Amino acid sequence: MSKTLVIEYSNSTPEQRVQIPDDAVVTFGGLIPGAKVDGGSNRTALRIYGAKKVQLAVFTGVSNFRFLDQITVLEKRTQQAAKIVVVEENGVQKSRNVTVTSEDWINPDIIQESNENIAARLQLKNEV
Repeated sequence: MSKTLVIEYSNSTPEQRVQIPDDAVVTFGGLIPGAKVDGGSNRTALRIYGAKKVQLAVFTGVSNFRFLDQITVLEKRTQQAAKIVVVEENGVQKSRNVTVTSEDWINPDIIQESNENIAARLQLKNEV
């Protein structure tokens, strides 16, 4: 068996998911163990050790990490939609701008498909 580790970096490197053995040991700290500052850069490193303390991997510039199988993160997502609605008041038609805002807590580890993408996919499927 294995565990999935989600790694996020402090620079523009994309988030990574790494499969590690169940018995692996994960440590997080300075790039140079025991040093107060790494040449002024103060970089961090995530280390993964296997059996007999054999180092399997080192990831530098890590800002945070978590075990995907054991920790669930929810993010607040706000969506807003606006529509112009024509209403009749006292025999006179008037345009009104109606805005709806919704907030949801979603799991960013699960791929979310937008309503527009779903509609486009269904429309394409119907045309085929």
